[in-house]
Amino acid sequence: MVWLLIILCIAVIISPLMWMKSSPRQQRIKRFRDMARKHSLKVSLQRRPEARESETRLDAVCYWCPWGADVKPKQWVLHRYSNRGWPSSWQDWHWFKAEASIEWLACVEDVLSVLPENVSAIVVDSTGIGMFWDESGEQSTLEQINLCLGRLVKKGREIYA
Repeated sequence: MVWLLIILCIAVIISPLMWMKSSPRQQRIKRFRDMARKHSLKVSLQRRPEARESETRLDAVCYWCPWGADVKPKQWVLHRYSNRGWPSSWQDWHWFKAEASIEWLACVEDVLSVLPENVSAIVVDSTGIGMFWDESGEQSTLEQINLCLGRLVKKGREIYA
């Protein structure tokens, strides 16, 4: 009986410590974000790119690459998984706020052809270019996002140089 009481006391002491342990998903997200930092990508919680003004919840994760120069692009958003905005020439993708200028279109089409399925939006603004991603998949998914962001940043610097 004494041993049972000792085991119960140890379990009561250890159980709160187990609650503080990261889940496998939290550990994977931490690895993604550490890897993003190594690639000089920024990660931030934001509102969905097509959110209404009244929607203030920060429920989307954006991996973005800053311009790194004095670039002043025209802001545009290309998103999927919502019907807000107007249709683009790419299936399931919609423009929101504004369309990209014609100089962007070939590059955007190339990027969309290799973009992982779990990327829900591409956003261009004065701070940089970002992709909204649900942080699922493998490390190769983040590497692909990094390559796509690199292509878009290069094109943006060409356009706005």
